[in-house]
Amino acid sequence: MDIGDLMKMMDSGSGSGSNSSSGIGSMLDLIGGEKGGLNSLTEMFGGKGMGDLMESWVGKGENKKAEPNQIEKVIGSEKVKMFAEKNGMDFGGALGMIAQFLPLIIDKLTPDGNIPGDGFEGLNMDMLKKFL
Repeated sequence: MDIGDLMKMMDSGSGSGSNSSSGIGSMLDLIGGEKGGLNSLTEMFGGKGMGDLMESWVGKGENKKAEPNQIEKVIGSEKVKMFAEKNGMDFGGALGMIAQFLPLIIDKLTPDGNIPGDGFEGLNMDMLKKFL
């Protein structure tokens, strides 16, 4: 799967005709926009008792499915709401999209099963293209 495939999947998954590039960019904000990037996100999942979920996405084995309520619990309603507004989606649709695509993006960013030292802090579309 490359960046184009992921963008097409996100676009068809939104059901709203939103710009998939914007969707991926917004998803990157969830991963790399916070101080600490993927390391911070990993800590957030661990702090909510869902570290094994994140570990499955980073590791080389099968990815565990993320449920929308798990995503909301970890990243918070405000961030989901901002993602929804930015992408012209309702809250539930945005939450479902994040739950579907966040594991795929993290899996593609960590093909060797490890998070790099910087945790992809400040991750952007140009950086993502190198990994997908």
